[in-house]
Formats: sequence, structure tokens, C-alpha cells
Amino acid sequence: MLWDYIVKGGYLMFLIGISSIISLAIFIERFFYLKKTEKDNKTFLDQLFQKINKKEIPEAIVLCDHSKNIMGSVISKTVLIKSDRSRSELKDSIEEAANREIPKLETRISILGTIASIAPLLGLLGTVLGLISSLEVLSKEGQSTIGATEDVWRIRLLEGIWTALITTAGGLIVAIPSLTGYNYLVSKISNLVTYTRNKTIELIEIIGSQSD
Repeated sequence: MLWDYIVKGGYLMFLIGISSIISLAIFIERFFYLKKTEKDNKTFLDQLFQKINKKEIPEAIVLCDHSKNIMGSVISKTVLIKSDRSRSELKDSIEEAANREIPKLETRISILGTIASIAPLLGLLGTVLGLISSLEVLSKEGQSTIGATEDVWRIRLLEGIWTALITTAGGLIVAIPSLTGYNYLVSKISNLVTYTRNKTIELIEIIGSQSD
């Protein structure tokens, strides 16, 4: 039945269908990537704070070097190698390092946002084309006096309406989950960056209190 709807919706439904597959694939990949990143980041920071609390700064730097792919290690190392600087300078360094890491987390997420924006437009385009087809049929029917062809025109009229309704529904069906998924992933990234930033600022305070 679903295939019948796709066929009746015309070629635009195939584009909408492809968009839905791409959207789903990106969401699943980013979801599990961010979930793993969040877990690895928390584990790393827990280990780092254990070393910092023991005043093992060199060992903490080595830990950062062995965890280069973890966002927390990149930001924390910036603090550790510049620990002799003022706290305001260190906080600026944290912001710079965090801003460099965010694009890595947002890889391909913009595509998800684009699909969320384009899918309704594809549905709207299908609606417009379907209505144009329907109006064309009505125009020809008004000019015709041959009763035998009226049924054909009615069928074409219904086909145009089908296209208009199905593509609109299809576009919204793809756009709503895509937009929801996009906002969810952006929120996950924001929470991850905020958590890491706050933990690194906490790191500055601990190192500062140890040197006082």
C-alpha cells in the first residue's frame, strides 16, 4: 500500500523517500557517535581529575596525549600546558579550544537540518504540480462536449489531487522527524560542550588552589 502511495505521488515522492533514508542514516550514525563520545569524555575527565587531585600534572598531560580523539583531552591539555597563566587567559583558551572541537561534533548534522527544510518544499512543489494538472483537466473538460472522454478527465483530475495530497503528506512525514532529530542532536552537542567546559573551568580552580 505504501508503494502505491509513492507511485501515485509521482517522482517527487521518490526524492522525498531518498531524503528520508539519508536523514535516518545520519541521525542513527550521529546518535551513536555522540553517545560514545559522551561516555568516553566522562571517563577521561574522571581519570584526569584523579591525577590532578593527586597533583600529578605531568601524568595528566600524558593522559591527554594518549586520548587525543576525546574532546575533553584537547581542552584540558590547553589548560595544563598553560597553567602558569592567569585564570582569565585560561578561560579564553578553553573557549577557543571548545570552538575548534564543536565542528567535529556537528559533522553531517547540517545535512539533517537541510533535509528538514527541503522536504516540505518538495511536498509543496508536488502540491503545486498536482493542482496545475487538476486545473488543466478542468480547463479541458470545460471546453469539451464529448461525453465519452469525461471519465478520462475525471480520472486525471483525481490523479492530480492525489499527487497534491500525497506529496504534501510525504514531505511533512519526513520533515517533522528530521527536524526533531536535528534539534535533539544539537541539544546533545550543546550539553556535551557545556559539561566539558564547566569541568575544565573546575580544573582551573583546582590547579589554582594547589599553586596558592
